[in-house]
Amino acid sequence: MARLPVTSRQGLSGAPITADVAQPTDYGIGQLGQALAAHDASENKIAAKQASDALRAADTAYEGEYSKYATAYDGSVPDFAKSATDLYDSHAVQQRSTLSDRAKQQFDAMNAENRDRRVAQALNHEGQVTGGLVREQVAAQKLAQNTVALTQFAIDTDTQYSNDQHGQATLSPDYEAQALKSFDDRAQTLIEQTPEADRAAVQNSLSQQRTTFALKLHSDGMSLREDRIKADVTKGLDALTNQVRTDPKALPDAYANGQKLIEALPLPLREAVGGRLQGTLMAAVADGLKARDDTYGLQAYVKTADFQKNVDPKTAAYYANYVDGRVVAGQRAVQRQTVEADFNDEIASITATGQGTGFDFNRILQAYGPDEGPVRVKAAQLAIKDAQSDFTLISDATKLSTADYASEIDKLKPAAGDPDFARKQARYERAVTVGNAVMTQRLNDPSAAVAGASDTQGAFAAYRSGAPGSAVAWMNATLTRQKAWGIEDGAQRILPKDVAKGIVQQVVKAPPEQRDEAFGRMWAEVTRFGPGAGRVLRELQAAGLPGTDAAVLNVADGDPVLLGQYTRAQERAKTFKLSAADANDLSNQVGKAMGPYLATYGFNANGMVYGDNLRQAAVTMARAYKADGMSDADAAQAAAKALSDRYAIDDKGGYRIPAAIASQSFTAISPATFNVWVPHPVDGKGQDIIRLGTGRMVADFAAHPEKLKVLAPNATLTDEQNQRNEAVRVREQGQWINTDDDGGLQLVVPSPVGGFRAVYTVDGKPVIRTWQQIGDFVQAKPKGAH
Repeated sequence: MARLPVTSRQGLSGAPITADVAQPTDYGIGQLGQALAAHDASENKIAAKQASDALRAADTAYEGEYSKYATAYDGSVPDFAKSATDLYDSHAVQQRSTLSDRAKQQFDAMNAENRDRRVAQALNHEGQVTGGLVREQVAAQKLAQNTVALTQFAIDTDTQYSNDQHGQATLSPDYEAQALKSFDDRAQTLIEQTPEADRAAVQNSLSQQRTTFALKLHSDGMSLREDRIKADVTKGLDALTNQVRTDPKALPDAYANGQKLIEALPLPLREAVGGRLQGTLMAAVADGLKARDDTYGLQAYVKTADFQKNVDPKTAAYYANYVDGRVVAGQRAVQRQTVEADFNDEIASITATGQGTGFDFNRILQAYGPDEGPVRVKAAQLAIKDAQSDFTLISDATKLSTADYASEIDKLKPAAGDPDFARKQARYERAVTVGNAVMTQRLNDPSAAVAGASDTQGAFAAYRSGAPGSAVAWMNATLTRQKAWGIEDGAQRILPKDVAKGIVQQVVKAPPEQRDEAFGRMWAEVTRFGPGAGRVLRELQAAGLPGTDAAVLNVADGDPVLLGQYTRAQERAKTFKLSAADANDLSNQVGKAMGPYLATYGFNANGMVYGDNLRQAAVTMARAYKADGMSDADAAQAAAKALSDRYAIDDKGGYRIPAAIASQSFTAISPATFNVWVPHPVDGKGQDIIRLGTGRMVADFAAHPEKLKVLAPNATLTDEQNQRNEAVRVREQGQWINTDDDGGLQLVVPSPVGGFRAVYTVDGKPVIRTWQQIGDFVQAKPKGAH
């Protein structure tokens, strides 16, 4: 339902309150008086500081010139004191001219005493030089000294008071007493430093200064206290206004509390505020009803006798008119909302399926009337055409590669001078907008883009329903589509980001006592993807699953015992504190215990990251075991065994073999030598048979270089020479490493740029063999099988 524009409304303090439409209910309680008083006090402080600075500048300038004049004076020219006084007055007039009227008044008061001091100084010097009476000279000197001291005392008092005001020290309730005590302490010091004969005069002058200072403190303090009272009352009334706006039932208590608050105000202001308090609070109730769209509640409220009696006529009329218009507008708004919602469904249906819902345009005319209706019908017709165009674009997007789709959009761009340029350009711009959205989704979340395509929605829905085999089917569908779109292998994703995040959140948000079960459910979901399980697990890491959790999930293979041990260890380790040195020792013990196992992951970057995550998980488990009382070595061994027990390590080959295969007894066929095939039966455990099979495969490649392909050949050599060189590298440097899913081994050789590179067969495929294929190569069979 449409609402009127929101504007700012002020409470009794003049500060904004939460209201939809400003109402004539503001009083500005004492704000003008407060503002004037605050302004006046601030201006006095500034003026006093400016006057003090100006007097100091004038006196300093005069002192420099006077010193030279006095030194050169020899008594031959009369009126030395008058000339010096004129010089002082010229500097004072110059500085005074730069001040405001308020500051000039402050300056004149300060300058009077300073000028007398300077006149006495000049007279004294003139008397001394011209042989004046010694008694007058002494008297003038004493007068000058006393005047200087008293003037400086007054300046210091004003400066300190100004600083206190700027620093807000005057807000302290004890400030007046503290300031007078400071004045008295400084005055006593000055009196004690004054000669006995002059103390009475100095003390009298200080007494006058103290009286003036005390009156100023008292006057400023009363003004400050009155400002505080007004601010407190205003704040309280604003709170009551907002209270009744939110809760109309609070009106009686709010009115009673408001009357108590205003008792602290001066009588004239108290009467003005009290006379309008009830109306203000009732208007606030109306504001609240309006803000909550309680049109019918507001309608009943504004018709009450109390509302009509207490709320000012202009405000009452506003709410009455608002209610009348709101009732009619509400009925029309409901009708329009229904029409717009149905039309949006029409657009959504066309955009998604190319088919509409049969929307009737006459409904728009009925809802918006003869003036606005036809305009809206034309807009709706254009919107339907746009939706049909969008459907075509989106449908094409699911079938075309990114490059082809961009090319199709470019074809829509009209040529300059086309007679239908405006319509075609608008169509092209819509196509670009839709295309950018499609391409952005492909780039940021390609699997979600596939899930939204009409021809793959069914596969995604089946996967989400949990149907058997549907996860692998969805994986194949989404990866195939992403490849067709031209998305690079490393950027392809099996799971939409929101799905991956949802799976991770089920573990992250699970209570500690239920986390092992959550891990179990996650692993069940991961293994639904069969050969893509490892890839899905990495996508879950990208969605927020900690690497240590992913590593343990992979090792546990759904074992609820190990998952329970790990989740318990996570919580137990948090409560067991270790020093940095002890933690380092325990970590070293874990590294030592897991060294051979972790080394099998050291042949590529992904493996090293996985191994490090597994090692961190082992440290967590070892820490928990240590908390249970084990030694570092025992705790490390226990953690290593828990996380690596599913594998046997081939010390010679440097790879890991699933324990179930490694421990099984087999019978295989082995050649007598690598060069001559003289088969003879060999009995052994699975680990021995795997070693035999991988060795035989390497020997076979060495004997048959033509089975190999060199992807980066030496251009100066023939293909046969490159193949022979590759066969030599395989024979002398070949290394078998585990595949990512531990389903078998891959043959690699050292890379000239560091690390290892894959070995390829003549058909261009990397040499990857499952455990079954390795066994089959030497005709391995479980012992006792026929």
